[in-house]
Amino acid sequence: MDNITFSACQNTMNGIKKKKGHFSKLTDGVTITPSGVVRIGELQQQGYPYIRP
Repeated sequence: MDNITFSACQNTMNGIKKKKGHFSKLTDGVTITPSGVVRIGELQQQGYPYIRP
């Protein structure tokens, strides 16, 4: 699919590293954002909807 991006939260990754002792491997093309919560807010301000699973 075109124009789809995936971001991983650095805060969450740090928590996983603290528990497991290492970072989880990310799929190629995934970008890291400092805070997933902040990124969601930024996207909502741009008009993207937040859809809960």
